[in-house]
Amino acid sequence: MNDNKKPLGLVLISVYGTFNGLFSLFAGGILILASSIPEIPAWITFLSLLTIIWGALLLTSVYGIWTLQSWGLNLTFWLYVVSIPLSVFIYISNLSRF
Repeated sequence: MNDNKKPLGLVLISVYGTFNGLFSLFAGGILILASSIPEIPAWITFLSLLTIIWGALLLTSVYGIWTLQSWGLNLTFWLYVVSIPLSVFIYISNLSRF
């Protein structure tokens, strides 16, 4: 029997965080490319940089919890504490139609 198995919750959070982090990096890259179009507003560049930073933080937190580091748990906790109210705000304010 393998005693080094990771708990299912940790695996699920890691997979979810990895997909979100990679998607955020991809979306941030697309937004950076879109911001080079002259008709696109300047705030898109700022949004793309925030998206890339968010993706990098998510991937960093996934590494931290996968290797069972205490900072990984703290970083993951605070990232999700920020992301849940932010998601609710975006849903309520209809910014998701963008």
